[in-house]
Amino acid sequence: VYYNYSNASQIPIYIFCGENDFTYMTTIPPMYNQLILNDAKVKYIVYPNMDHSIPNDSAAVYACIPFFDNPAHLPYDAQIYNFKMENVYCDTLVVANIIIRNLGSNSINTLEINYQLNDQNATFTWSGDLGSYQHKIISLPVLLTSKTNNTLKVSVGLINTTYQDTVIENNELSTDFDVVTEGIPYPIYEGFEINSPYDWYYNESGSLFSWYGDNQVYRDGNNSVGCFNTILFFYTQGDVESFYSSPINLSSIQNPKMAFDYAYNYHKYTPPYFTTDVVYADTFEVAVSFDCGETYKTLFRKGGVDLATSPNPILNPLSIAECFFIPKDNEWKTQMIDLSAYASQQQAIFKFSCISGMGGCINIDNIVFAADASVKNISTENNVIIYPNPAFNQLNINNNEPMDYAVIYDLIGKKVKTISINNTQAIIDVSSLEKGVYFLQIHSKQEIINKKFIKQ
Repeated sequence: VYYNYSNASQIPIYIFCGENDFTYMTTIPPMYNQLILNDAKVKYIVYPNMDHSIPNDSAAVYACIPFFDNPAHLPYDAQIYNFKMENVYCDTLVVANIIIRNLGSNSINTLEINYQLNDQNATFTWSGDLGSYQHKIISLPVLLTSKTNNTLKVSVGLINTTYQDTVIENNELSTDFDVVTEGIPYPIYEGFEINSPYDWYYNESGSLFSWYGDNQVYRDGNNSVGCFNTILFFYTQGDVESFYSSPINLSSIQNPKMAFDYAYNYHKYTPPYFTTDVVYADTFEVAVSFDCGETYKTLFRKGGVDLATSPNPILNPLSIAECFFIPKDNEWKTQMIDLSAYASQQQAIFKFSCISGMGGCINIDNIVFAADASVKNISTENNVIIYPNPAFNQLNINNNEPMDYAVIYDLIGKKVKTISINNTQAIIDVSSLEKGVYFLQIHSKQEIINKKFIKQ
């Protein structure tokens, strides 16, 4: 939802939405976020078990009146609203930013912030001037972590040196983030199937225009990722929705390349629905970063007719169901990208973005990083069975075809074990491995198969 937010702080705003109101529950959050970042006196209430309607409970409706009269009715109420952090970091030193709101009537000049990173506890005292219904982005002291998967918990302590917060429900928040200091080695195959061995990160805005797992449209296997857009919902022109890879080591193989399959179609409206022909078409972009996401270089960018994999657009869609694109087998394309110019990069993050032109439907499948980027020779082939998973002392592998050897990598991409097989079955001793998540890369003459397992 788009407004001019610059005057958001001038009047109280009360937002009420049913828990089962799918359309508004997915579009209000980005609007609410913008209101908060513009210091609006805003309250957002989700009414349980209600669809797109108004509740019969008059007390719930009338609750807005005292808020309008006095939005800040308590003296001290500090809210930890959100984190302003990345999903993945490439260094063990992490800067954590939190967004604090003052919902009380008194200004906040000092705020005690307690935080816990995994099993490490610390306290930080912020000082400044935070007026009623204003927000601040506060940076905690630099965090040092040696773990791959991390949890940060933050809570409010004393306000203005001596005062306890009068509302505790909004005093604590936690977030998870990953630290990957070494890129995942080639080759890599991602088919977006269940239990994929790789992590992908999404910058979800909360709107209906976003990437999602799709088990209805796919080129191979049973899943892909998709992004859907239409003028029948809300205005999204220019919005960008992206998903990202974990850091990948391009130096782990000669002449690195990547490939992906995509299917896309756009929307076209003709008279009498519009006075003239009108096209609504999104743009798809692939970019790479070598500084852990600070900057990106575009590798591929197409939109509209140039991106479409069908000869004819989706014509005059008037319902949500009509807006989706269900590609035929011949309506998929494979795009290859030569990465040999970046072969020395050891922490490359790839970003896949859909840029809103208010219409279209795209699906991505079979992302491959390999020497020849062939989607035929790298897979997560389901004919390969590994068990038990989690494993304690040994891991069994069964395959229909003979296997040459297997390589085990840890979660940050370090090779920890190589096993010669030369058979259709193998038993791998994993007793010496530390507890955690590992990648198993199985090599045969026909293909390379990637699996993920847990060592208990």
